[in-house]
Amino acid sequence: MVGISDIKAANARLTASTVPRVSVFVGGTSGIGKATIRRLASTGFPVKIYVVGRKSTRPAMEPFLDDLRAANPLADLIWIEGEVALLSEVKRICRDIEAAESSLDLLFLSAGYAPLGGTRNDTPEGLETTHALQYYGRILFTLLLLPLLRASSSPRVISVLAGCFLSGSIDNDDINLDKPGAFGGFASQARIGTLNTVGLDHLAADPENASVTFMHSWPGAVNTGNMARYWKPSTFSFFPWTEFLKPLFFFMGISHEDSAEKHLYQVTSGTFGGDGPKIDGVQAVNTTGSQGHGLFLLDDKCEVSYKAKSLDKLRTNSQAAVWAKTTEILKPYLE
Repeated sequence: MVGISDIKAANARLTASTVPRVSVFVGGTSGIGKATIRRLASTGFPVKIYVVGRKSTRPAMEPFLDDLRAANPLADLIWIEGEVALLSEVKRICRDIEAAESSLDLLFLSAGYAPLGGTRNDTPEGLETTHALQYYGRILFTLLLLPLLRASSSPRVISVLAGCFLSGSIDNDDINLDKPGAFGGFASQARIGTLNTVGLDHLAADPENASVTFMHSWPGAVNTGNMARYWKPSTFSFFPWTEFLKPLFFFMGISHEDSAEKHLYQVTSGTFGGDGPKIDGVQAVNTTGSQGHGLFLLDDKCEVSYKAKSLDKLRTNSQAAVWAKTTEILKPYLE
């Protein structure tokens, strides 16, 4: 098992050439994303970090970004305002980044929340909000920024959600849980987690992305407040689930600081195809059984979770249907 002390020691050996020089953080205004931005900036190296956030979060973020600039004068922290639950906004943001950069080293995707109130909350574009934030928006960011990522010497995409959890089956006729009674908090989170793995696995299999490392990470019990966000009382949830889980967070929780150390390690380590330090010199194996780049499913201990049987079943039975639905929804924003 990889210990937090080993991870911190590996991160302490990072250099200016092994940290991501240009990064985009979507979901960096709170929780794990924000903590990882702080940790990346704290390396003291010349890093450029784009922070994407809603207008309402800017007043709280500006002092945070100013503090990071003061602590690391070499860090270039750029605020980009946008509502990433809207795919049209995702496209606009990506076009702005594409116009400003020639390459991108890291795309860090952590926006979203758990709809454990059990009720749908659709966007004006017709997608359930958590589906837009945690799957369709993340895939759209990835697709639109892949040209910049391919131009990097060490490109990586990480989706922070449910890397070590994978359902072995999907209803191909109801991928978005639109059928009556299909949508629910836990059902939705399980589906979105599986869609992330299936979608990233599809992208990793594309020969044009052979140089890109994709990661789907499960952060563990980190109290980000996401379980209470947009919560509404329901038959199955009289109180936000965060209240019931407080004892778990107290006894078994992972601090924001430790989570940031783990995610900095994941996005830099040679263990997962990067240029940074490896713990014990070990190189991990991806979802195709190979070393190097590809897709890595990671648990909260920064270890690879092997889901070969479930993933093979999904590749055979559902991946084509999932990708067809994904491209159907994203097509207007890819033109």
